Amino acid sequence: MPTEQPYKVFDRRRLNGYGVDPTFSEPVRTRHSGQRRYFHDYGKDAPALLGGESRRVLMTVGRYLYSNSSIVRGALNEMASLATSSFIPQFDGEDKSWGQAAEDWLYNHDRVCDVRGGPYDMASLNRLVVLSVLRDGDCFVLLTESEGGWPMFQIIPAHRVGSRNGDGVIDSGPWAGRSMVDGAVVNEYGRAVAYNVLGEDASLDRVIDTSSLIPVYFPEYADQVRGVSSLASSVIDFQDVLESRRLELVAQKLAAALTMVETNETGMADDASALVSSVATTDTPADITYSEEHFGGTVRYFRSGTGGAITPVVSDRPTQNQREFADSIIRQALHGIGWSFDFSVDPTKVGGQSGRVVVEKINRKLEQIREVLLSPVRRKMDGYRLSKAIKLGEVPASDEWYKWTYQGPAKITSDEKYSSDVALQEFRSGFTTMESVCSQRGAWWQDVVEQRAREAAYISQKAAEAGVPVDMVQMLTPNGTQSGQEVQDDPDDTQDQTE
Repeated sequence: MPTEQPYKVFDRRRLNGYGVDPTFSEPVRTRHSGQRRYFHDYGKDAPALLGGESRRVLMTVGRYLYSNSSIVRGALNEMASLATSSFIPQFDGEDKSWGQAAEDWLYNHDRVCDVRGGPYDMASLNRLVVLSVLRDGDCFVLLTESEGGWPMFQIIPAHRVGSRNGDGVIDSGPWAGRSMVDGAVVNEYGRAVAYNVLGEDASLDRVIDTSSLIPVYFPEYADQVRGVSSLASSVIDFQDVLESRRLELVAQKLAAALTMVETNETGMADDASALVSSVATTDTPADITYSEEHFGGTVRYFRSGTGGAITPVVSDRPTQNQREFADSIIRQALHGIGWSFDFSVDPTKVGGQSGRVVVEKINRKLEQIREVLLSPVRRKMDGYRLSKAIKLGEVPASDEWYKWTYQGPAKITSDEKYSSDVALQEFRSGFTTMESVCSQRGAWWQDVVEQRAREAAYISQKAAEAGVPVDMVQMLTPNGTQSGQEVQDDPDDTQDQTE
């Protein structure tokens, strides 16, 4: 049976590019018909639904919320920091000596890899890539070099890539005949083969091939060429909460300034009854001063038909219902970006089994960020700089130059003892491997084995030099028992751990 050829999207369906429908994204434009929303036809390709106008509006709102909403800023910073707190390339080939040399070179190059210089290094680049995608929708990493040919990187932010004259077919230059969609130059199959990097004016624009400019975003549609802010479904909720809390704070400040409410027949302050304090100082006449303020508060007067009263002002704002409703909106908004209210805002409400469920969700999100965003771009970046290092003679050549994996940080746990017990039982039962156990703790299993071997050899050597049994120096074996003793399972202990 013959293999089907890829579907040529652009020359068969929309040769002249996409028209943009900005109604797809709620924050851009809304239309209503009575009490129900009026929906347009969304049976279109992703570039038509997620056009440049919608994407830029979402990017703008995302940046605003990141700068002005403590919840958004805290959540995005937390996600980016936890996902990239440790991301170490580990050689996974057979030539260990070459792998060690390459790892050492990568470690040293991490400090000087960014064209902007300090404080930008590989750790900050990892974090900024993730943060930019979460906040702006996407970003780009330029593979470049210094004047001496030294490999360097530069992050190109989302607003620097776009179509200056709108979508359409490029009519001149090396990319003539190709369609440009929101800054992406695409082939007939819809694949982005280059991106248009905007300069200060059109004369400084550069169309850069994807072999040198790496796009980074979460693909959510099969035919995307640009990313959309992860805040897209939550920006209205975050905006409403931000505005509501600002207005509520104004109301609380006004209530705090009002101390007493007096109701009398005139609706005005009575000189005789308004006497609150008499003030005599050395630099003012010893006259009695009448005041309407009491302990910094303000008295308000209202006219009544008969009688009078003085009532203290008591404010219960925000009410419990208001607080719970705001928390519910924030919870849903954080869920929209893949994060957890219970983890990030108020972890006091969960514990035990429910706490472990929350932590597992957080670990899955962090793993997704590392696998979908960080690992692909780092593989290209590290392959590029290693090839440059080999060409410069900094690292010897090897046929295994591409055999790399990445060790992320330790998994988050809500109960360290419980997690350790589970890992130990699964490892003893053969349900998991040392590599898996070590990776959950942010360690590379080969490094652990090599380090344990070095420690064992060192202990044996020092024990022999001192003329004492090894057991006197190394009291515990990896199984947690004294050296020379057999491992015995304690049924009661197992029962206690299960409970």
